[in-house]
Amino acid sequence: MWELYLNELRKGFRRIEVRFISMLFLLICILAFLVNCLEFYGTSFSFIRRASQMTIMISCYSSYFLSLITMLLPLLAGFLYSDNFILEKNNGTLSLLLTRTSLKRIMVSKVFAVMTLPFVISFFSLSVNILLTYFTFPSIAGDSDLSFPAYDIGLNQYSSLYAFDLLRLNSEWGYTYFYVLLISLFASVLAVFIFSLVNWVGKNSYLTIIGIFIGFIMGGLALALTGMERWSWHIAFRPYALGSAITPFLWLIGLVVIAIGLLIIYTRRVELIES
Repeated sequence: MWELYLNELRKGFRRIEVRFISMLFLLICILAFLVNCLEFYGTSFSFIRRASQMTIMISCYSSYFLSLITMLLPLLAGFLYSDNFILEKNNGTLSLLLTRTSLKRIMVSKVFAVMTLPFVISFFSLSVNILLTYFTFPSIAGDSDLSFPAYDIGLNQYSSLYAFDLLRLNSEWGYTYFYVLLISLFASVLAVFIFSLVNWVGKNSYLTIIGIFIGFIMGGLALALTGMERWSWHIAFRPYALGSAITPFLWLIGLVVIAIGLLIIYTRRVELIES
């Protein structure tokens, strides 16, 4: 199983889509860092904010880069490696693999590879931005994003309207990396969800991935029009998210349950066809 998984990872990292999306994701994170640097270039110390408030996750000056990432995540995660099983099935490679191992082992190794790639790419790229910010901006500065003095860490800065805001109050770095982890997990779960749907459709995998992305966008618009925008994925997985702290976990659990159900049914169907 371990060798199958590593082989899937090697095949994934050799794909041009994975390399392109990796570079795009990293470029967005580096651009966000540069925008923050340009914003405060030549500014006196009293107007500079501390490093923990200048990452792509929290800074208001580069927030549109994080919005772009979260909005495009269903598309980027889908194009990474979600069509690998259906391609091998259609070109006959799957039949050769089945002579050496079982379909369940093949499917499990592919699922874990599909999960790993977007998680690693997301976590690494966002971490690069955080590290660049950490080594560039001061740990103690003269300004803050809420215009409170640096010594004020009391409840004046806390708002129950924002998810996980108490975590932010206690540790901005912990809050930052908590959302890095959430976004990376969401990218991972999205990839598996799209992987399961692509297998069900079986043809035109790129059009299927684009169709799923359009479905997410239409769903987000529907939630916005009905006053339920805070339940949308591109709001729930961003810092300073209005709404309940359970919303991102509902997204993660819901997509995982649907993906597992579809994959179990699909695997049984393929086993009957191949047997």
